[in-house]
Amino acid sequence: MKMVLSRVSTYLFVVGLAAYFSFLFGIANFLLIGIIASTLGLIVAFFGERSIYKKIGIIGNALIILIGIIFSIVVVALFWK
Repeated sequence: MKMVLSRVSTYLFVVGLAAYFSFLFGIANFLLIGIIASTLGLIVAFFGERSIYKKIGIIGNALIILIGIIFSIVVVALFWK
């Protein structure tokens, strides 16, 4: 069961990555979907089995959350004036 959770977190990372790329190409509605998928993937990855899928899930989903939320807030707060 834990191996399934690790793979689900990796699949959610791929969904979040695809949604973020579609956001970069101008479809702004997919950013929220990508952030939700990455947040769920990060939570699920912590309960998964220790494998490469868990590492991909944790690192990838954390990077999408970092870039999608925190980096966006910093850019808007500091440079958008």
